[in-house]
Amino acid sequence: MTLIVKLRRVLKRALFLMLISLLITGFTLPPKLAEKLSRLPWIGQHLKVPQPPEKEKKEAEEALSAARLAGAPQYAPEKWQMALKIFERAQTYFREGKYRWAQATFEKAKQKALEAKEAAEKKREELRQRALEKYEQLLGEIEDLKAEDLSLRIRLRYLRGLIDQEDFETFDEEFRRLRQEIQKLKKGPKTQKGA
Repeated sequence: MTLIVKLRRVLKRALFLMLISLLITGFTLPPKLAEKLSRLPWIGQHLKVPQPPEKEKKEAEEALSAARLAGAPQYAPEKWQMALKIFERAQTYFREGKYRWAQATFEKAKQKALEAKEAAEKKREELRQRALEKYEQLLGEIEDLKAEDLSLRIRLRYLRGLIDQEDFETFDEEFRRLRQEIQKLKKGPKTQKGA
């Protein structure tokens, strides 16, 4: 009997030292082993089984969704791709049961998604301001011409609609076309007067 008792004590101490060293060095036990060990009366008091980071996962998903709605894939593609890459890595950790790493990585993915959202909003605002400046410039040029051409007024309204819809690529194309027409109108009357 004394041999069995001594063997139990040695095994308990060895297991306890192994667990302490794992916890100190940052290594995690496989989830199934950690769950089984946590059921043991003496070890279960000292071993905490990490819980799945559902809250962090949900927050990261919400941040990614908000960034997508803000236009991050279009206006901040580098930051958006980084946030997606980190989120996918966190999901891998989550599936593998590495919950501590998953939690930290989900938090990092959330932060990167928020950065992508802010960058996208900033870029959209810059493009909007630039488009409004161009619009005001065209408006002034048309008023200087004192042109009563209805098609110019309609096209100006169309440009304003593109700004409101935040379709800045189409706006730039239409701006160039309208600008060229206005330049032709400015030159047209001068050549007729001189003729």
